[in-house]
Order: sequence, then C-alpha cells, then structure tokens
Amino acid sequence: MARALLEIGEPRDALFFCAPRIKADPMNPTLLYYQAKGFMDLKLYDYALIIAKYACELAPESNSTWVLLTKAYITTKSYKYVIG
Repeated sequence: MARALLEIGEPRDALFFCAPRIKADPMNPTLLYYQAKGFMDLKLYDYALIIAKYACELAPESNSTWVLLTKAYITTKSYKYVIG
C-alpha cells in the first residue's frame, strides 16, 4: 500500500500508512525504505537520510535502499559521513 501511495504521488499518505506498522515492527527494512522514500519525496532529506541508513544496516542486501541512501547523502551534501 505504501508503495502504491508513493507511486501515485501521495508521500504524506504513505508516511501515515507506514507509521503504525513501523511502531509495531521497527526492524522491518521494507517499511523503513518506504518511509525514507516518503521523506525524500517531501524534501525532508535529513529524516530520509537517517531512516535509509538504518534500513541499510538492517538489510545490507537491499540495492534499492542503498540507492536511496546515496541520493539522501548527495542531496544533503553529507559526503564526509559516507567514508567515515
């Protein structure tokens, strides 16, 4: 559902959809990815960066989450945190 909401351009609704589910399962990398994507779409890049980084720690095999994290780093110009 969150994915569909993001695809139709409703990031705020996607975040509302994800919030109670993340509260119930805070280690679900898929929900965290959609939450980070929603924050990116709303131009809340600092939040997206934090959430995407956590999602990558939980599921390092997720390429799409790494792409989102990279976009968040580039957008926030937080290059120094990428290496260190």
